[in-house]
Amino acid sequence: MLLTPSVSSSAQSLELSVITRFTDLVIQPDEKLFVKQLSQTADVLLVYVRVLSARRNTHQYKTVSAIDALDHEKVIRLLSQRGDVVYAEKDLKYNVDNSLESSQ
Repeated sequence: MLLTPSVSSSAQSLELSVITRFTDLVIQPDEKLFVKQLSQTADVLLVYVRVLSARRNTHQYKTVSAIDALDHEKVIRLLSQRGDVVYAEKDLKYNVDNSLESSQ
């Protein structure tokens, strides 16, 4: 059984889930104004999903709507350029057959 990402009306567009690790200076990455600032940086509307590691200040965000695959890389690049971001990367998950795919 192979798990596939859900596809929007456009076959090339998918929601993007981003894992972001922040510096210790970021105290409330789920705060509404902070998420709005991240969205402005990424040039796409993001929503906070959950904390992945409080100790490492790592959190998950996702796009509100589907965006093209090329825009996924742009969002990651723009977030990675922030001074308060240690790294930003696509959220990946393993399929049953151990292959990787982007997570929603």
